[in-house]
Amino acid sequence: NWEAEFGKWLGDSVKVCAVAESQREKVIGAFTGFRYNREKRVLIASYETFRNHCELLADCPIGLLVCDEAHRLKNDRTKTAVCINGMRTRKRLLLSGTPIQNDLDEFFAMITLANPCLGEEKGRNSFRKRFANPISRGREPGASAEEKALADERLAELSDMSNKFILRRTNALLAKVLPPKHILVAFVRPCDIQIRLYKAFISSDCVKTTVATSASRGKVGKNVLSLIQSLTKLCNHPSLIRRFDKRCEKGFEAADSVFTELDELTRAAKESGRNRGDKVIVSASAKFSLVYHFLRTLRTTGGRNSDRVVIISNYTQTIDLLQRMCREEGWPVIRLDGSIGVKKRHSLVSTFNDPKADAFVFLLSSKAGGCGLNLIGGNRLIMFDPDWNPANDRQAMARIWRDGQTKTCWIYRLLSTGTIEEKIYQRQMKKDSLSDLVVQEDSVREESASRRSSSSTSSSAVPRDDADRRGAGSSLFSAAHL
Repeated sequence: NWEAEFGKWLGDSVKVCAVAESQREKVIGAFTGFRYNREKRVLIASYETFRNHCELLADCPIGLLVCDEAHRLKNDRTKTAVCINGMRTRKRLLLSGTPIQNDLDEFFAMITLANPCLGEEKGRNSFRKRFANPISRGREPGASAEEKALADERLAELSDMSNKFILRRTNALLAKVLPPKHILVAFVRPCDIQIRLYKAFISSDCVKTTVATSASRGKVGKNVLSLIQSLTKLCNHPSLIRRFDKRCEKGFEAADSVFTELDELTRAAKESGRNRGDKVIVSASAKFSLVYHFLRTLRTTGGRNSDRVVIISNYTQTIDLLQRMCREEGWPVIRLDGSIGVKKRHSLVSTFNDPKADAFVFLLSSKAGGCGLNLIGGNRLIMFDPDWNPANDRQAMARIWRDGQTKTCWIYRLLSTGTIEEKIYQRQMKKDSLSDLVVQEDSVREESASRRSSSSTSSSAVPRDDADRRGAGSSLFSAAHL
């Protein structure tokens, strides 16, 4: 993409060399040529390629270093960040739509990468003591008035400091030249099978033991993270937690009857003769039911000229099921995940964006294509499941609303009500508000703080039934709101 943009705006006036990790000899030649050949003024490489060959540029004076998707450098202890910090650069430019993803430690890593002098003046411990810790304490639900006041004071100080070297451009600029974009959050109530499995899951001996062990140690272990992942998969489709059923049979007997029912549905679908393999039981998942009817309506009313749809998920297993569902219905489907090579990716994207191609659904793994892809062939995007990091979701949702889009865009975020997904969504909003408070302009920051204060004040006035529907106050492993 960067090579194409250089050609678009500068033509042949600047010699550009773009290299990929798969072309090792070309990479070495390009890095060496960039260092010694004055005619080669621009070198474009992925983070992985740069990391593996940065020694070829050791002590090479560089006028400008540009880091795209700079939020990938949020951990200054990674080899990539260390390599970049070691470069002899006069100027550094970091580009990111999400400078704060999870916490202020990541923000510190990025701003000190752009301005090494800040790291010398304000070490990590000093930064935490001055900014991160008081801001974090002041944002907790039970924070005192003094802690909130101190947090606001330090937020303003941090924002004033960072505004000296942060140039912020929002989507408002794109809105002037692109078609309208609408984002809808769809709260989907799980179907009966999912609810019964969810309750059986969190009531099982395996889950109770794992959570109790984690609580006694005072930290979230790998086993707990695995359980959380199983819950999110269950929200997508019950068949995705079959392995958990086999691995953790003890205390999970309550799920046996549910899986038996699911098997009977699969068997009935086979006997109906509609398919030769295992049919995706759409009715066993509220999300699948919604997406199925949505796609069928689009295809039925629009035919080959219907709006094209991008569906994004964090799990390749979910993409497997979606792909099978589309093929069973005869819908043209394209899939892109981590197993697809770079050249093949460009081919798939070009096909989907080609108005003459019979393309309908583009299935995308968020980890493989959440950043950088231009999928303007589609104008409807479905976020099938949420990510703990809101920046990942924002990056993924931006795939269709980009330069070249000519249609009104519709983005649908699917969340299973009363489940772990509502907790994830709540955490996302909290992290997003921190980013707004630090890097937004003063007026926006004050408005955001006002909303936060208003929300905190009115939370106790929410009716009990509405609080249950939203999953307010529920723990990660609770079935109280299903």
